[in-house]
Amino acid sequence: MPQSIMIFSSIQSFLSKSVMRRTLASSICLALLVLLLAPLEGRVNTTTIGFALLLGVLFTAIHMGSRPALAASVVAMLGYNFFFLPPILTLTITDPQNWVCGCLRQLKMRRCNLEILAPPAAKPVALGPFPLLS
Repeated sequence: MPQSIMIFSSIQSFLSKSVMRRTLASSICLALLVLLLAPLEGRVNTTTIGFALLLGVLFTAIHMGSRPALAASVVAMLGYNFFFLPPILTLTITDPQNWVCGCLRQLKMRRCNLEILAPPAAKPVALGPFPLLS
């Protein structure tokens, strides 16, 4: 068996043992992604960097679960705030537009989660040319 397959299977078995390991691994991966994107701060739009971090969190959610994705999203949010939003290298947000967008994004995510979790409502279906009676 090739060594790369052995390494991949050992990593997979390490991560499959507990949620805490997956959470730690996802947080470290997102922190590394933030550090890799940090030198691009002046050259790339902050929206593009935020989208890259979002893709990292989505990848984590798909492959590791919701709890590791929650931890990864907190790490990504703190890194994004610290390295990319003015004033740089602080956890303070001075632009009110960033606060409004963050709050609206959270509300939208909560609404989408509620719609996904809610059972679908039964809708009346017309059978033939007859009108529906309510």
